[in-house]
Amino acid sequence: MQRVLVALALLAAGCPAHDDGGGQPDLAAASADDMATSSSGAHDLATPAAPNGGTMEVISTPASWSGAASFYTGTVPTTSPNCSYLTAGACTAAHCTIGTTDGGTGATYSVVGAGSVAVSVGAMAPNAFTMQPGNYYLASGSTTQPLFTGGEMLTFTTSGAVAPASTTTVQAPAPPTLTTPSQAPPYTISRASDFAFAWSGGGPGVFTVTVQTNPSSVSPGTPFGSVRCTFALSDGSGLIPSAALAQLPTGSAMVSFGVSNQTVNVVGDWALTAAAATYPKNGAGQATAGGQATIN
Repeated sequence: MQRVLVALALLAAGCPAHDDGGGQPDLAAASADDMATSSSGAHDLATPAAPNGGTMEVISTPASWSGAASFYTGTVPTTSPNCSYLTAGACTAAHCTIGTTDGGTGATYSVVGAGSVAVSVGAMAPNAFTMQPGNYYLASGSTTQPLFTGGEMLTFTTSGAVAPASTTTVQAPAPPTLTTPSQAPPYTISRASDFAFAWSGGGPGVFTVTVQTNPSSVSPGTPFGSVRCTFALSDGSGLIPSAALAQLPTGSAMVSFGVSNQTVNVVGDWALTAAAATYPKNGAGQATAGGQATIN
């Protein structure tokens, strides 16, 4: 269940959830082996200082949607002692090695309940989240229809428990069209060159690109890494600098594209984030979450 919280932290910062290949987003998928990626840096979406927090997230594609939420007291770790970090432009790169233990920072937070959690779109009836063991919340959503197409106002509500009662709204982003790279995956990425991409339309919100390498084994000392970049959708283009890509080991990787918009609602000493996410579409109008890549 810790994986859900890590995934939510990444999504709240604009990083997309994993698509399991069947069109249904998997909000429970986090970086391999709980490998922490820094959520600090020039790209980080500012969150007001508060000792407690929570994230309520939905992700919608043309044919499905799902959601997740978690609330916590204390500080959620965002870096790992087994990683070194580099900020290059709008990107943060992490070069890591698998440690003899999980490698994460010792927990200084507790996951808590928020009562009933729900999301509604416009005047539609609320969709309830179901509390899971460990005080995590999931919304199964739909495998046949989207929650939003873009521009709608989403309202998240909590009835209150340890986390307070709240109402937080966010505008759903419309998916942009990914124009570069124009080819379908798999991608070939050289660490010696910038990796460029471009898009048109969409919004409001941010466009994110993540490159996550796949460790060759789980043996201690095995290298792995990631690069995450976040751009305003109005930018229309961006790149991962070669300096960031140079932090990655060669081998197989996953490239992920995402679009998200969020608002932060401060209720007392709680910072509650509401986020709506989707994927860009390709020239044929189909959602594209990214795909496999080779780093050389």
